[in-house]
Amino acid sequence: MIKSVEVKAPQALEVALRHFRKGNLLKATQTIERIIESVPDFADAHRLLAQVSIQKKDHTRALRAARNAVSLSPDRAVCYLTLASTLENVGEHQEAETILLRALEIEDNDAEIYFMLGNNYKIQGKLNDAEHAYRAAINLQPKFSSSLKNLGTVLREQGSLIKALDLYQKAQAIDPGDHEAHWNESLTLLSLGRDADGWEKFDHGFAVGVRQPREFGRPKWRGERLQDKTIVVYAEQGAGEHILYTNAVPHLVAISGRVVIESSRRMSRLLDRSFPEAVVYARGDPPHPDLCTDAIDYQTAAGSVFQYIGHPPFPEARTPLLVPDPDLTQQKRQRYEDTYPGKLKVGLSWQSTNVEVGKQKSVDLSVLASILNKPEIGLVSLQYGKRIEELSALQNETGIQVYEDYSVDQLRNLDAFAAQVSALDLIITISNTTAHMAGALGKETWVMLPLVPHYYWHCEGDSTPWYPTVRVFRQQTLGDWKQVLAAVDRALSYRISCND
Repeated sequence: MIKSVEVKAPQALEVALRHFRKGNLLKATQTIERIIESVPDFADAHRLLAQVSIQKKDHTRALRAARNAVSLSPDRAVCYLTLASTLENVGEHQEAETILLRALEIEDNDAEIYFMLGNNYKIQGKLNDAEHAYRAAINLQPKFSSSLKNLGTVLREQGSLIKALDLYQKAQAIDPGDHEAHWNESLTLLSLGRDADGWEKFDHGFAVGVRQPREFGRPKWRGERLQDKTIVVYAEQGAGEHILYTNAVPHLVAISGRVVIESSRRMSRLLDRSFPEAVVYARGDPPHPDLCTDAIDYQTAAGSVFQYIGHPPFPEARTPLLVPDPDLTQQKRQRYEDTYPGKLKVGLSWQSTNVEVGKQKSVDLSVLASILNKPEIGLVSLQYGKRIEELSALQNETGIQVYEDYSVDQLRNLDAFAAQVSALDLIITISNTTAHMAGALGKETWVMLPLVPHYYWHCEGDSTPWYPTVRVFRQQTLGDWKQVLAAVDRALSYRISCND
C-alpha cells in the first residue's frame, strides 16, 4: 500500500505545486500534508511546504519544514537553498550565510547559489563579499540579468556609479522588462546630475513598488499644455519627498490654469498656507470627490512632473518655499531663547529609521558629541520620536544638554514641526525629513551625507539646487564620518565666531 502511494507522491506534488503557483495556498497545503502523511521522508514535499508556509507567513512551520528537507536529503544543494531562503525571511542572515556556503560545498558551479549568497552578503552590509559572489554567478552564467543588476547596486553603494550604470544597462539589454534595473538606472542618472535622462525613467518606480499610484479617474498628465487646465498633483513616498517635490508647485501654478494638491494630512495645513495660489486637500481613501470630477483635466504623481518641466531651480523659485505659522514660530523662538539665552540655537537630527538605508545615513549621537560640546550653542532635538533615555545618557556622559520639545510630534503634525525648525538659527542633520523641512523653510542647514546619498543630493558638490540655503558635507570613504564631523566642527566654530 505504502509503495503504491510512494509511486504517486511525485504526481501529487505536481498538483500541490500547481495550486501554489495559482495562489491557492490552502489546497496546496492540504495536498502536501496528505503526501507527507503517506510518505514522511519525501524531502521535496517538505521543501514545498516550507515555500507555501512562507507565503502564508507561518514562519515557524516554514523553518521546521525546510530543516526537515535538509535532514532528509543532506547531500542536495536545493534543500539548503530552501532553508536559506526561509532563514532570510525571518531575518536570520548569518545562519543563512552558513547554509549557503554548505550548498556551495555540494555544488560549486551553481550560479543561483552564488546569486543568493551575494544577496545575503548585501543585506549584511558585506559589500566586497557580495561583489565577489555576484561576479562568480556572472562568470558561470554571463546573461544572469539579476546578478548583473544586483552587482550594479553593490558597486553603486561603494561609490562606483558609472560602473553601476553600465551593469544596469546590460541587465536591461538581457531583460528589457526588468523595471528594477530601469529604476536603479534612473536613480543613478539623477545622482550623477544627468537629470533629464534620470527623470525620464523615474516612473519605473511604480512597477517596483517604491512609488504608490493614486487613482482619481482622470487622465494622467504626460506633459500636455496646461494653460486653462486644472491638474491634481498628489503626494507620494515619504515626507521628505513630499516636501522636495513641492519645489515644482510655483512653476506649475505659473503654467497652469489651476493646481490642486492632494497632501498628506500632517502636511496639509502647512501647504495650504505656503501655496495660497493652489488648492490643497488632505489625502483621503477614497480621494475627496472634488478630485474625481470632470472639472479636473489631469492627475499626476508629484515626482512624475520633472520629466516634463525640468528640474530646479525654476524661474519662479522662491526662498523660503514653505511658510510656517508665524505665531507658533514666535512662541517656539521665545521658548528656546528662555532655555538658551543669548546662545546660537542649533537644531539637531542624527538618525534615520529607514529599513534599507537608515544605518548608512545615521550618525551615532555619542560620536556627534565630539563636535557639540561648545558653550556658545544651545541644542534642540529635531529627532522624531521621544529620545529621553538617549539624551539623558548623553548628558550624563558628556554634560551636553539637548532640549527636547515634547509639544512637537513631527510624525503627526508637520506644521508644528515647521514652526519649531523655523525658530532655530542653524540646523545640523543627516538626510531625512528634517533636512528637507529646514531647506524648504530657507533655514541655514548643514546636511551630513553618506558616500552615496539619495539621488536628489547628487554625488558631488557642497550645495543643492533644491534648497539654496543648504550646505552638504559628504563622506569621502564608505561608512567613515570622521572627515564629515571634522568639517562640520570647523564650520560650526567659524559660525560661532560670526555670531559673537
